Amino acid sequence: MKKRRLKVFALGAALVFFAALLPVTALAVEEEELPASSGGLEDGLHGSAPEDDNSGAPPEFGEPEGGNPTEPALKPETPEGGGETGGPPEEAPPEDAEIGEPPPEGAEAPAAFLSADTQGRITLDGSLEDWAMVPGMDHGNPKIESWKAARDLEGNVYVCYTGTAETPYDMHYKWNPIVVTQDGVTRQAAQDDLAQVFPGAEMAVENLANGQSAAPYYVELMIPAVHVSGEGCVLSLGWAGQPVPVSGLPVLDGQELPKEEPVYRGIVIDGDFSDWDAVGKVPIQDSNTVNNNLDSAAFIFDGDLYIYIKETPGGDAAAAGSHSTGNYVITTDLGRALKFQLKKENGGSVYGVKGAEARHVGRQWEIRIPAGELPYYQKTVSFGLYQEEPAISGVSDLQGGGGTGGSFTGIEIDGAYDDWNAYPHSIIQYATPGSQAEDTDSQGALYFEDGILYGHVATTMPEHLNSWGGDFLADIEIAFNGDREYKSFFEEGNFYPHMITEDGYSVNEYTKLEPGIHTFLICDGRTLGDPEKQIFGTMKVKIDGDRLCDEMEFDLDLKAIAERQGCTVNELRTIEARFGRFGDWITISGASSGALLGVTLCCGVTAGVLFRRRKRGGAV
Repeated sequence: MKKRRLKVFALGAALVFFAALLPVTALAVEEEELPASSGGLEDGLHGSAPEDDNSGAPPEFGEPEGGNPTEPALKPETPEGGGETGGPPEEAPPEDAEIGEPPPEGAEAPAAFLSADTQGRITLDGSLEDWAMVPGMDHGNPKIESWKAARDLEGNVYVCYTGTAETPYDMHYKWNPIVVTQDGVTRQAAQDDLAQVFPGAEMAVENLANGQSAAPYYVELMIPAVHVSGEGCVLSLGWAGQPVPVSGLPVLDGQELPKEEPVYRGIVIDGDFSDWDAVGKVPIQDSNTVNNNLDSAAFIFDGDLYIYIKETPGGDAAAAGSHSTGNYVITTDLGRALKFQLKKENGGSVYGVKGAEARHVGRQWEIRIPAGELPYYQKTVSFGLYQEEPAISGVSDLQGGGGTGGSFTGIEIDGAYDDWNAYPHSIIQYATPGSQAEDTDSQGALYFEDGILYGHVATTMPEHLNSWGGDFLADIEIAFNGDREYKSFFEEGNFYPHMITEDGYSVNEYTKLEPGIHTFLICDGRTLGDPEKQIFGTMKVKIDGDRLCDEMEFDLDLKAIAERQGCTVNELRTIEARFGRFGDWITISGASSGALLGVTLCCGVTAGVLFRRRKRGGAV
């Protein structure tokens, strides 16, 4: 009986114990059914555990220090996605955060509490225009001309510095470390390991050197605030630089600086190039078949003539052109040409024009050509590669005024030559675009009026000056109607001038003339055996005593020539002249009426030609 009572008592105690556990078990089941984002369990599960008067609690539950034994709250399972039970899931750290390194104690206030004191917003693009409002600082390294540092509203630090790179491969600036001392710990990083030492850091570099032409380099970088905050944090550029307290750096307001439209105030040849900002640039195509050296150009006539050239990366304007000679030309509206050549020596120079100057820095050139060196023009000039189509045309003087050509009133063969000043000319190709001569090739013109053909050739090339007039006296051909084939007999067509002195002696390319003006009569070389030589025109040759420019002019009676060849002058629809010692053909094209207009040089360069039907002194 006694044993039975003990069994009943034990069974009752067990029932009481399990009954006490039922509420806790029910709560645990309810939690599993609730979503992880619910906050309804916080008050129940994270509060105090229910008391239990059972002093016989299992020893593994333990006892709190200095307190009554209690049952601990059951720890629920962690919901998917992490985070505390019943609360919002934790946000993933940003990709550029330095995991495991929270900002040091004493870090400055959050970005919202930084106060801006400087206008600007920095963009890492290799240009320092957006740094205009940040004061520059001197540096102990002579290869660093200036450096600047500033913060944005978030506390990120920006640094820029500039100096000179001798070549595109001169990258000494890569080894200027950024040194940061934060909470007594100093860290440094050069360009190659900047992002490793300061995670999240960014950088942009621009090296403007080109070939062997030195030019500025620009470096910009940003270091996140977590690496440059804290009481007493200091920053320096290289170990030679003076440490700067980060807390004293200017704070930018994040507003872009207003961009002012550039205003033209003239050009100074100083290698700065900022005065070209207000001058429009145009693309310029290099005819060099090996390397395109040219990117763009600008041309302005402002008292003197100013030219801007930008090279392609790795390009060389002094090697541009079909023959890699760097020959350029200014051509006037009268077809007169002023050739010059660019040289890289001494930071850029101009060969072939007295008083010209140039500066070459990196990929940029600026050039000044004195207006006094311009050949004759009426109002406008053009610029481009020598013996190629102009890149920029129709440029007139900003300071106003007319040209130097004057008014054209006709031609008289008198050895004065000034009546040709206002008449269009063209280059007579001799040395090709690859000419290494200092001076422009010879220039010539044809003019027709009342059945008379007039011609003019002027040369400054030493090769021709050294002939002492002989090059004017030989190897001349006049072809009609596009038929350049040699004709053995006069009556078959064309005309082959042969010059004789006024007393009947022949002259040729070997004739050497003294300085002064010489007169010759013109017959046809195929008629030298005639009993009486028929004279068709006159030639005047001027030999310059200063050896600067020799000239020749002539007239031919085309009516007399056409009559002997059995036609009329109106049937000579095309007239071409070839001055063989000087270059290629000049062509006159027109209608059978004789109102012929326009001239083209066979090599493709426009030449000036005018046909008149009015008397000398009349309107053109």
